[in-house]
Amino acid sequence: MKKIIYLFLGLLFSSTLSANNLQITNVSTVNQNEAGGYTYVNFDISWDNSWHDGGNWDAAWVFIKVKSANQSTWQHAALGSANADHTAPVGAAIDVPFDGSGKGVYIFRSVLGSGRNNFQNVQLRWYYQQNGLISTAYVDIKVLGIEMVYVPQGPFYAGDGTSIPANFRGQFSVTGSIAPFNITSENAITLGGSNPAAMQNHNLISDDFSSSTSQILPPSYPKGFNAFYCMKYPITQEQYVDFLNMLTLSQQAPRIGNTEIFSGFTDKVFAMSNLTPNGLGAPWNNGIKCPNVIDLITTQSIKFYCDFNDNGVPNEEGDGQNIACNLLLYRDIAAYADWACMRPISELEYEKACRGPVPPVVGEYAWGNADFESASGVYNEGRSDETPINGNSTGTPSHPYRVGSFAKSNSTRFSSGASFYGIMNLSDATDYVINIGTALGRAFSNISGDGVLGTEANVNTWPTTLGSGFKGSIYSVSDRSNTNTPDGTRRSERYGRLVRTP
Repeated sequence: MKKIIYLFLGLLFSSTLSANNLQITNVSTVNQNEAGGYTYVNFDISWDNSWHDGGNWDAAWVFIKVKSANQSTWQHAALGSANADHTAPVGAAIDVPFDGSGKGVYIFRSVLGSGRNNFQNVQLRWYYQQNGLISTAYVDIKVLGIEMVYVPQGPFYAGDGTSIPANFRGQFSVTGSIAPFNITSENAITLGGSNPAAMQNHNLISDDFSSSTSQILPPSYPKGFNAFYCMKYPITQEQYVDFLNMLTLSQQAPRIGNTEIFSGFTDKVFAMSNLTPNGLGAPWNNGIKCPNVIDLITTQSIKFYCDFNDNGVPNEEGDGQNIACNLLLYRDIAAYADWACMRPISELEYEKACRGPVPPVVGEYAWGNADFESASGVYNEGRSDETPINGNSTGTPSHPYRVGSFAKSNSTRFSSGASFYGIMNLSDATDYVINIGTALGRAFSNISGDGVLGTEANVNTWPTTLGSGFKGSIYSVSDRSNTNTPDGTRRSERYGRLVRTP
């Protein structure tokens, strides 16, 4: 008789995005195989506003973290590396990444259609012996999910063809013209110089290539031609809390902005800023908090939580769990990517994610035209139903809104702020990207993190800080004003979004 030997000390929830209500519930283990050193993690998963149109769909990237009673740190669960290792319920499909790493799976609807997904009894094979666990271990298991959008393989344009010199701002074009550059493969691309097939930048930003100096963008750099999955929304505050709470104390320290916390006492319990709220609520609308007195001698890690309304009650309705997490550095989103087995997005993938395969519109934003309508405020601030009063973007506010909050049941692509593929907040948030205008950026590849985090991300093809920059917010899709601007300080408009190769 086989034994069910796992005691779930904290069954956990998913990393939840209430914008579309992604929920992971009823976690258990079933069908243990002691000889094979594996068991199945069984759970239900659901989310709203899902679709599959044959060429483009949304999915959940699902991964698992585990910790036994005699371990002080969380491990990334070793899952089966073949589709056949896992069981999908009727109406769902499970796909494992091509790299065979067993770091997670994509779950999506298997038939064409749209609406709510409600998949029950998903079963993922977990090789617990590969995590150094024995069959009688007491284990805490946390199943986490992130909503993604599939961006299919195919050509696209980089640059929007503007003829106004003031708007060139480093955007891409064909040599000797203002015509957008067509990305037709993942092959190497000549940057700058006199080659008529080269990709140019109008000589207006600090790239290390120009019309007189050429560089080569190697085949390994992800150019957006190949398919990839992109996060549907920026990282939320709840997701970032889940991340922080599975780190050690030394790992947590560089991931927050309130340095006073690590002195053992602070009157500024909001974690991402050293600002004191002075009764005005969460600084910059970031409600991530921690206790104000911490015993740093005995504490192995700090317990973070959401308390947007600053009433001292953690994680209640109205605590901003689904507000985009701002005040992030590139190093933070790289660390999150390594931990979640994802990777940063390249600046070319960003343009593809926004524009899709269609010809560009001059000055366009992610929603496909050059019109920009900033919201003037929100209803139900901090709640799961937080709704902008108007507009399709936050514009240049001092704080973020709930992710996906511009989308309503009768929304158009413009009014919801959606990209060609249905990715949200791309021209609302400021997303970190890996640039092509520096040698460190061009060394970037499509390798994802391995789920094992040091103090910082440790994927050797990723840049540390130099090599990164940002796009989005009030800047048009092709505007490259800030792609070579590395982070140096935590700012209210700096969010994070990640991708993964399917």
